[in-house]
Amino acid sequence: MLVDLLGGDEMAPMYVIRILSHCNNRKKTQIEPMQNPGLKALCRYDGDAELLESSLLESEWIEKTETGYDVPKFAEHNAQLVNSWENGKKGGRPKKNPI
Repeated sequence: MLVDLLGGDEMAPMYVIRILSHCNNRKKTQIEPMQNPGLKALCRYDGDAELLESSLLESEWIEKTETGYDVPKFAEHNAQLVNSWENGKKGGRPKKNPI
């Protein structure tokens, strides 16, 4: 769908991979603070920043927030990883045999 929305741009899957990699590296499902020029730079997209943003929004890869974007499909497809991030903030997995 994203390829079609971007006028047949065969690099569209790479833009999604770059967004997902950014989330993975930052251990967040949000891209913030950022507006569409920053999103264009993140994806290394050569076209119009507004077209990229609207296409990613329409294909539901991102959702607009007050400060940037949310990437709901990252959490959906990587639920176990996101849970591990949250557990890590709490000190990690509890010990099985506390001393």
